[in-house]
Amino acid sequence: MMDRWYDYIPSGYRLPMLLVLQELSRLRTIQDSFILVGGLSLLMQERLHHQVMWDVDLLFRDKFSILKFLALPKDPSFDIVSIDGGFADSATIVSYHTSWGFGARWINVDYFTRSKWYYFHKVTIDKRGDFEERIELEGKGINIKLPVAYPWDMFIEKALSPRLENDLAVSNDLSYDLRHVFILLEQEKENREFWDYVQKKARRFGQIRELRDRLLMILDRRQQVGYGHIRVPDSLPKTIEGWKETRELEGEG
Repeated sequence: MMDRWYDYIPSGYRLPMLLVLQELSRLRTIQDSFILVGGLSLLMQERLHHQVMWDVDLLFRDKFSILKFLALPKDPSFDIVSIDGGFADSATIVSYHTSWGFGARWINVDYFTRSKWYYFHKVTIDKRGDFEERIELEGKGINIKLPVAYPWDMFIEKALSPRLENDLAVSNDLSYDLRHVFILLEQEKENREFWDYVQKKARRFGQIRELRDRLLMILDRRQQVGYGHIRVPDSLPKTIEGWKETRELEGEG
């Protein structure tokens, strides 16, 4: 039998994590202003196949949406605590870090907002629909129905993240952002549909120049960050170099 995505959640945390996702599904019916992103979104869509302590990353439309979510009554089965005691604000991100306790197990659930990235993901989810699954585990029926970021969109977001830029600069071979980007790159490197999508989506959101330069940097430095074993088509860097910043320059009208 093939492993199910939740088999890659450590066994003692598996049920608590699924119950957190079920509670988020319920809360989403009350307040529809967040999207599940990050590594867990890739795991749930069977793009990652390794076991770590997964966090839940919720991307909100804006800071006000986070404040509204904080005020929503949650299932009393969970003991929810703030890790930082308040918001952490920076030039690029506003975040609020919490931990949800279920029994003796704790799941990190992070709320954040980043400029236009909520809408970047939402347009795809509106077309493709929610992640939906019923899971039977330890005698419980767990229902999950959540807006989950599309893996190809996560590739773009992770490739462009300031954190990944820093990881490249210091050759951080422990970076999970780099790990996720290279896993997706290995899976999709010869998929022309993937590269067409990535190019057009980045251009539509005004990120084509940044993505082009970042991907070329990622490919150029893959040996230094521990991913030299990943082979890419010889033509790929040249193809990416040729990405134009407007459709007209590419003859797309």
